[in-house]
Amino acid sequence: MSLRLLFVLPDKTNQKILAIKTKDKYCLPEYEAHVNEDILLGAVPQLADIPQLYNDFFKNLTGISVFRKYMFSTDKSMIFFCEQADEINNAPANGYYWISYDEIWDDELKIIVDSVNRDYNKHDGFTSYLVWLRSICADKNIHIIGNIEQTKSGIYRIPSSIGNLYLKRVGGAYSELAFTHKLLELGVPNLPEWVGCNPSLNIMLMRDMRGQDLSSKTAMNMEDLLNLAVALARTQKSSVAYVKSADFYGYDYRIGATINDLMRFPEDVHEMLLGTQYELTLDEKKKLAHNTECVIAMLKSIDSAGLPDTIHNSDMADYNVRCVDDNYIFYDWDWGGAAHPFFNMSRLLHSIERLLPSDIPAKEIIIDAYLREWVEYASIEELKRIFSIVDRLLGFSVMFFLKYVRTKPSYSERYKNFSLYLKRFINFSNF
Repeated sequence: MSLRLLFVLPDKTNQKILAIKTKDKYCLPEYEAHVNEDILLGAVPQLADIPQLYNDFFKNLTGISVFRKYMFSTDKSMIFFCEQADEINNAPANGYYWISYDEIWDDELKIIVDSVNRDYNKHDGFTSYLVWLRSICADKNIHIIGNIEQTKSGIYRIPSSIGNLYLKRVGGAYSELAFTHKLLELGVPNLPEWVGCNPSLNIMLMRDMRGQDLSSKTAMNMEDLLNLAVALARTQKSSVAYVKSADFYGYDYRIGATINDLMRFPEDVHEMLLGTQYELTLDEKKKLAHNTECVIAMLKSIDSAGLPDTIHNSDMADYNVRCVDDNYIFYDWDWGGAAHPFFNMSRLLHSIERLLPSDIPAKEIIIDAYLREWVEYASIEELKRIFSIVDRLLGFSVMFFLKYVRTKPSYSERYKNFSLYLKRFINFSNF
């Protein structure tokens, strides 16, 4: 089923909405193509990842510059809820104008308007970010020299006199801002450079990291790969004392906490999916309980070696690692926390497997180099044993499961994604 892609833009008072009158009814601005309902969160990356494409389309259509705030949907349409980029209401063009909510009588538009009315004040506006951005740039003698662009849903690129700056909105139970800020204060290496932050607005301003993400590479030589492994190990090791301290701030993915979560995992999953189309059968619940016990036993075996917990990036993959002048920056610490260090290395190694040289046992060589950074805690043989278990656990998506169960997503697409991974885990038998 294909859906229309509509744009909703309230005025600054949330009393009017931008629309155009055709014949005897009002219509919202609409994108030139439909989208497929089945791939909204997967195979149409521009919906989530490049909002500026749609922001530019909207400006050409209506004459107003906007940023996208969030997305929602009805049975017939996908909706982008937008905010004006300027601090005042702009005059629309091309037949569009501001109409009062009271003039809306179309059933679907009423559903959309009611949603906007209800949620308008739950989402921070960009105006307050812009005021702070101008202030901090003035304080640091940085000049904004071009238009601000929205590169992702919560990330904005600002061309400036010192190069591109990136403003990022953050959220979650444990703020990425607070998590990363503490690491920078402690001198943890290989992190992005900040210009400043505003905790009350939950935003941070970063300098352009330059270089390129590993996701854009087609190959890497062994020297660079070994340097990457060592860089990650040293970043992790620099955080050991902090993770052990009472001041640690972040999500708890440590083995003890993970085992505690797994003890409740089958029942939590059953409860979460109950009443949905992905509800577990009795047989599936039994298999889930058995496989969960197997994973708990593996985790206890890992923990027996006594390696220290370190900071953990729950999305440590090629697209969150940047190569800059032969150095590496690990970024996007949303959902950052503490865990056994080998989980991050295993995840990263899997994500860059396509980049490894094929004429040598590259993976084994990289793992060996990484593990030798940890020989003060255990013999190389013991470290290899532990890493092999962690590597197998990665295939079970343990961290993925626990993150989703902890957040208990309330919309069906996330249940669908969760269920697909869960079925694989339930049906796995080769522990």
